[in-house]
Amino acid sequence: MITEKQIRKHLTEQGYFVKNLWHVNDVNNKNLSKEEKMKVLEDVLTSPYIQGIINRQIEEYAEKI
Repeated sequence: MITEKQIRKHLTEQGYFVKNLWHVNDVNNKNLSKEEKMKVLEDVLTSPYIQGIINRQIEEYAEKI
């Protein structure tokens, strides 16, 4: 069985940032099912607004270093 640690290590070696992962438990609405919570995460984290903010912050920070 592959562990989460092994998966994170592999993805990091491939150039992915994996220190900030979101889980359905991060959605603090106890009335939602696991599937509904996953949909909330998907919709928010893939929204053009959030992706735009993240991309701008990455570009701005990268220019400072």
